[in-house]
Amino acid sequence: MYVILLAVVFFNLRPLDKGENYNADYISKDTTNSIKGIFIWVVFICHISGYMGSLPCFNYWDKLLYIANGYIRQLLVVPFLFYSGYGVMIAVKNKKEYADKLLINRVLPTVANFNIAVFFFIILNLYLGIHLDLINTLLAFTGWTDIGNSNWYIFCICICYVLTWLCYKLFGSTTEMIYALIVVVLLYTVVLYFLKEHWWYDTIYAYVAGACFAWWKAQIEFKMKKYYWPLLIVSILGFVFFYNANMPKYFGVVANITAVFMCAVMVLFSYMIRIKSKVLSWSGSHLFPLYIYQRIPMLALSTIFGGVFMVEHYYLYIAISFVVTILIASLYKYINISIKK
Repeated sequence: MYVILLAVVFFNLRPLDKGENYNADYISKDTTNSIKGIFIWVVFICHISGYMGSLPCFNYWDKLLYIANGYIRQLLVVPFLFYSGYGVMIAVKNKKEYADKLLINRVLPTVANFNIAVFFFIILNLYLGIHLDLINTLLAFTGWTDIGNSNWYIFCICICYVLTWLCYKLFGSTTEMIYALIVVVLLYTVVLYFLKEHWWYDTIYAYVAGACFAWWKAQIEFKMKKYYWPLLIVSILGFVFFYNANMPKYFGVVANITAVFMCAVMVLFSYMIRIKSKVLSWSGSHLFPLYIYQRIPMLALSTIFGGVFMVEHYYLYIAISFVVTILIASLYKYINISIKK
């Protein structure tokens, strides 16, 4: 699966046109959607392999998938957080009305659509005969717990939106707002350190990185044009160093620094290389349904017949889950709740 994804990416990379010094579309909607599209399929691979575990029928090549997953860690969500932070802060910076209504524009539709998905998972669990605890099910609507659905990322991104809005309300569209966001997100990581597993907070500074990039975009672009190669080398070295740093006591801090360096590498890469893919761009533009609903076919097909279908036909299990996920994402527009800005 990773080989197929890498092939799709490789054959859709485009060098700069003659006379161009950089990719003017490096942070455009199409480019960012394509990059997010790559990583949403990494999420799919990691999630579906989690359902399969290490099946007895796996051969050596099948098991390599889990080695690849181990290298990816939580970095698969970094682009989602970074580009969300960038997009929100660009809007806050340039549109006062949007900033004032950030909770309505971003948080409310995200929570509403997430809760619709939770209802679908409740129905699926009941159909499959899976016991649902009442308190856990009620908390699932907040994202604090799950009933088989993805939840932690939605909780995390909504908290980021709320904290951004609070900082804006306190300091307005100023540099102090950005500094405040850095501090309150740090406080969030401290609180979640005691309450939740590490993945609830160990990449969240990618969102802050995106917000900072949006705020100081002009200055950063000036540095990128002037010192591109030194910045790229430092970013790669920084990423490699912190990625391999063995500091278990400071894992959350190191993981967040790694995520920030990954953001820098990602931006610098797209600054010089184009990625043009309708498939990946479509995937990135349908990020929410692909992320939230992909577990429905995975859960259903891994449960029916006591899991026999998945074990005996695991290639077919993957293929059907993939097709159903695409189908759900294609039909999502009919249930999507959006708020006119």
